[in-house]
Amino acid sequence: TYLFISHDLGLVRYFCDRIMVMYLGSVVEVLPDPRTAPRHPYTQALMQSNFAPDPARRRVIEPLKGEIPSPFALPPGCAFAARCPRASDLCRRQPPALDDDATHPVACFHPL
Repeated sequence: TYLFISHDLGLVRYFCDRIMVMYLGSVVEVLPDPRTAPRHPYTQALMQSNFAPDPARRRVIEPLKGEIPSPFALPPGCAFAARCPRASDLCRRQPPALDDDATHPVACFHPL
């Protein structure tokens, strides 16, 4: 077992059978396989931000909007809500729990 910390999910997939994605210290998704489609908007943003060295595969990377909350003063709801295009009032009020899906858990009220 290895713990490999990276923002480059394109690289991580070569080292891992399973990927746990964290945002500001909380698990937001567990990918059962590196090729699995993301269910959390942050995981999707990470996957879309990977640099492709092949010019034919490059695409415009749209940066996330919104402010990153301080890890010392997290908001009452989901830590990603300020930057999430799918966020609702529920997301801003209450932190989502990691669901009990044994194969592909995600902590999101509005998963992809």
